[in-house]
Amino acid sequence: MPSAEFDQLWLPRIGAEGVRLARRSATLTVAFLFVVPALMLAYGFAAARGYPVLAVVFLAAALVYVAVWLQSRRQLAAGLSRHFGVEIAWPRNMPNMRTTEQFDAWVRQHVTAS
Repeated sequence: MPSAEFDQLWLPRIGAEGVRLARRSATLTVAFLFVVPALMLAYGFAAARGYPVLAVVFLAAALVYVAVWLQSRRQLAAGLSRHFGVEIAWPRNMPNMRTTEQFDAWVRQHVTAS
């Protein structure tokens, strides 16, 4: 989705901080689908070929990436919590942001009801 369209859809709903955090989290999520499997594949090849130090480096890199991705999700939840004034913990009660309709329904249920 182009940046202008993304901003038009989400800026009124989650504010500037939420848009920044959502964009970062989405980027890391898409990259996650390629980076972590590639690192794990490299780990497997390095371990199978007898390069234990290299295998540990690939495994550590994959674990660091997972930690960074998890932190981005927690930061997004914290940013949304600040914006809406209700506690949002990831993953327990994080809103579905795939479509604006699903997100708006979550807001009606969790924010306006509070």
